[in-house]
Amino acid sequence: MQKTYVVDCITHKSKRPMITEAASSGQYTPEMQSMVEELNRIKAKIAEKKSRQTEAEKSSQRIEDILAAIDKLKETPIAFDNQAMRQIVECIKVMSKDEIVIIFKGGIERTVTLG
Repeated sequence: MQKTYVVDCITHKSKRPMITEAASSGQYTPEMQSMVEELNRIKAKIAEKKSRQTEAEKSSQRIEDILAAIDKLKETPIAFDNQAMRQIVECIKVMSKDEIVIIFKGGIERTVTLG
């Protein structure tokens, strides 16, 4: 019966003053105190998970925004920039009339099939 009373008081904001009063008057048993501590740990875990979920939602929204921007760029013709290309491309190897290999600075290679 006391367990129910403590949980009921903790979960209902209007009854929280009763808990404070019980704690200050020494009416808490060690079992009741451990229940309060456990409930506080659970509340902290819930808050942490909500925070992580919010961060994940923000990241997801950011990815969606980036993808939308990329889709818009697909419709926009891009002018060739020789200087920018030379800054990121180490060399281009012609493997055959249908295939080239682009080697970027940093060693990343990309094989491209033409036509």
